[in-house]
Amino acid sequence: MYFISKPTLLHYIMQNKILIIEDDPFSANLYKHHFDQAGYISQIAINGRIALDLLDSFHPDLIILDLILPKINGFTLLHFFKKIPVIIVSNLEHEEIAGVKLFITKESLDYQKLLTKIKELLHHHTPILISSHHTRSHS
Repeated sequence: MYFISKPTLLHYIMQNKILIIEDDPFSANLYKHHFDQAGYISQIAINGRIALDLLDSFHPDLIILDLILPKINGFTLLHFFKKIPVIIVSNLEHEEIAGVKLFITKESLDYQKLLTKIKELLHHHTPILISSHHTRSHS
């Protein structure tokens, strides 16, 4: 007779949790698929109001944040995430986001590299920006 062990409450608590705040269902579900496959527990919020509700109930260790959202935008939400590492996913220019330490273009996004960055971020709490635009130098 074989017994399949179910995850214990301790196992659930020890897994890192990622809150995906993204209003595009395709993108949100793609992130969730990759994060779940990598062993993270993830939840999706399709707008800023749901994100704030999940912040209190889900207690994420890391947040994937789109800036342009219905209800409450990502810029406003950032004020609620002071102690939680955030990866910003945006079409906005890199220079428009204060405090960003690393820039990765969305077109060249590699989920394995993203998962590596998430692992680093969970250990070092360094903000990361993923954008679909390249940075431009302004003179």
